[in-house]
Amino acid sequence: MKETFSSFTVDMSECVKDHGINIIQTTADIIQNLEPHFDIAIKIASYILVIYDKAKTNKKICRVFADRVDLALTSIKYLQRHIDKNIEKFHEKSYFESFMHFIEVLEHIKNFVEEVSEFKGFKKFFVASVVNQQLNEIRDDFDNCYKSLQLAIAIDDVVNRENENEEIKSDLSQLKEDIKHSFNITDQKLSIITAKIEMLEKNSSILDKSKPPTIGPENLIVPEDIIERNSVVLRKYRNLDVACKPTKYSIDDNNQESKKAGATLTIWNELSECPYIIKFLGVSNLDIYNENVMVLEWAEFGDLKSLYESKNLNWKLKLSMARDVFRGLCFLNHIRVLHHDVRCENILVVEGFKCKITNFTLSRKTQYVTSKIHDGESVKQMMRWMAPEKLKPYQKSNQNTKIEPYTYACEMFSFGMLLWELSFNRVPYKDMKYEYDEIIEHVMSGKRETLNFVNCPPDIIDGFTEIITSAWQHENRKRPSTQKVSKILESLYKSHENNLLNLNEETNYEPQKSQESSFTTSTISTNNNAIEVVNKHVIDLLPLSDGIEHHNTKAKRTKSKQDYKICWECFNAHANIGNKTAMYWKGLYLWKGFVEKNQIEAKKLFKIAADAGMADAQLEYAFAYDSKNLKNPDLPFDKKECWKYLNMAAENNNSIALYHVGITYYNGKMGVKQDKEKGIGYLKLSALQDNPKAIETLDKHGINL
Repeated sequence: MKETFSSFTVDMSECVKDHGINIIQTTADIIQNLEPHFDIAIKIASYILVIYDKAKTNKKICRVFADRVDLALTSIKYLQRHIDKNIEKFHEKSYFESFMHFIEVLEHIKNFVEEVSEFKGFKKFFVASVVNQQLNEIRDDFDNCYKSLQLAIAIDDVVNRENENEEIKSDLSQLKEDIKHSFNITDQKLSIITAKIEMLEKNSSILDKSKPPTIGPENLIVPEDIIERNSVVLRKYRNLDVACKPTKYSIDDNNQESKKAGATLTIWNELSECPYIIKFLGVSNLDIYNENVMVLEWAEFGDLKSLYESKNLNWKLKLSMARDVFRGLCFLNHIRVLHHDVRCENILVVEGFKCKITNFTLSRKTQYVTSKIHDGESVKQMMRWMAPEKLKPYQKSNQNTKIEPYTYACEMFSFGMLLWELSFNRVPYKDMKYEYDEIIEHVMSGKRETLNFVNCPPDIIDGFTEIITSAWQHENRKRPSTQKVSKILESLYKSHENNLLNLNEETNYEPQKSQESSFTTSTISTNNNAIEVVNKHVIDLLPLSDGIEHHNTKAKRTKSKQDYKICWECFNAHANIGNKTAMYWKGLYLWKGFVEKNQIEAKKLFKIAADAGMADAQLEYAFAYDSKNLKNPDLPFDKKECWKYLNMAAENNNSIALYHVGITYYNGKMGVKQDKEKGIGYLKLSALQDNPKAIETLDKHGINL
């Protein structure tokens, strides 16, 4: 096997004496060894641009990095094509280090943009100040690293920081508003719900024991005024009006469908604190049905379609309703669920004319790849609100077209159609004679409904028109972001808030980071100028991702010294260049003694990587203070430091840290005040990542996921 690394020290004398430049590999060798690093940089940069195109939230923040990465992609490809003319740069150790660090920065950008664009990390990114701090750190790091590489296009010629700062401020301000207004649910509960939905999508057996609340039929009292809508009947439950709706699934059956239904209803019950989702209270059975019934919050005014068909709703009420619906869609979006069937018929109107979303499927997530709907009636019911990319397979000329996934942009198109429907009190394209094919051809040719507002306040006309026309864009990437629509609706609502009529039945029916490294270097004099030279073994550097993969797929399995050594040399070399991820891996190898053992040095490396935000490093650094090492004077037990970094790892969603923080709160250990509810929350998050200890603990205490 080819040896890929050695120390940075080399005997220079023989090389200089024989050929003068033999210390440096041939140009062809250097180019060959740099190729995988160029490929990784290009792959990461290209992926970041894909994320930006699909970003649903914080679009302006994402654009700050998309602009830089687009610039970097062009410059890196240019550098790669002209590497033979730039090879001298890579003879310099500082330039090679900058290039390797640049790849690390691109990885940081990828992780950051992934999270802020889709709200993957609830606890971290609900805090706008944290977003701002991390953004500025990564942005500064990128700019300084880019400049040090002296690439073809100067970054200052392209990027305007003052304009960026204004856009960032705008996005962060909107982020605060979205979180403030949209939900009444704690960030921990949101994280639990999101994790459960993830398990539901994966058909994980973790949720098999999940059971929704059950309500005895004797507790569902028949009211004096019996109301029945289709198959839904009114009952009284604890002095509340509730709707009893038959369901074909029995949560008591042991088949997979029933287990999934039980898990779905359990999650729906946990969503009940969100004011824009119809509340699910539990399951029961009634004598009048042969099936179980779902017990739901009663919608006093029925669905929104029936309401606008029977009553004349004023424009200010419609504005309030549109805001409610969009807030509900934003909430589902935040937990990474798409509705798939957004129309007024799927919006229920409760007391006070508050609108709440119903008929959504929790297992159909934002990345869900849809299949063609073969039920003709279902298509006919949905098609008037469907985006053109979803209608295309039903067009006669495109019967064999590839099915496009249902995305956030599809949801936005449907919301635009719903807003039109609410504005003009009728379903879209109602007057088309040959509704099925005619509607498809109409939409696919870029045509839409007409906008003809009557007796509507001018600002509402302008706002609704902007939302509808931008949501109707044929190209999905041109449709507006969540934040843009939210900003329009919230601004309109505020401007009318003081003048709104009471919503009752009577009135409404009308800084730079420094990168330090300690190298043992060698120099060679060329034209009387001393240039630091990269050892050929560093040029022949295995990409860090390959070293990690070798550890996970081979070294862990074989446990051979040879495999551990390959990984060790990779981690050591990248750590010496300043890569924080590599520092964690080098620390892990030093801690466990796979090649060398030095737990004091390992602890230092863990801290550097932990402070850079690595969850695994935060966990290892916390455990470095574990009481098991109490007898080691070099690793004294520090309860405060241990707890601090354990919490940091838990906030970064490390399942082991979540378990330990959870059990600490549940039992009141380590001087932490006992808080069973908080502890259960952490334990559930850990269990939902399949942590066996967390699952066992919850089972032991009879706690249902």
